[in-house]
Amino acid sequence: MASEVCDWRRFPHAAAFTGFCGLVPSGYSSGTSTRRGHITKTGNAHLRAQLIESAWAYQHRPAVGLQLRERHKGLDLQSWPAPGPRSCGCAGVSGAWPPVAPGRP
Repeated sequence: MASEVCDWRRFPHAAAFTGFCGLVPSGYSSGTSTRRGHITKTGNAHLRAQLIESAWAYQHRPAVGLQLRERHKGLDLQSWPAPGPRSCGCAGVSGAWPPVAPGRP
């Protein structure tokens, strides 16, 4: 995103950034009535695609499913990988990923 945007200071508010990305609804107006349509897709196509892909990936919280939980039963704690750095903190909210091991920080 940073390479596509270059200088974030040129967007004084969020509406300017969404306009740059093409993530604003199209408008149809006649007299006093106004209708909003689909996104305009007139901005930066690469940045818009990255933002939409990120939103789709973020819609479900990370969690350990039943199959993975079953595979973890009976494993030695030393065989589990050490948790990596959390980038945004969203994965640590639910406490589901990385797997919570007793006695491990």
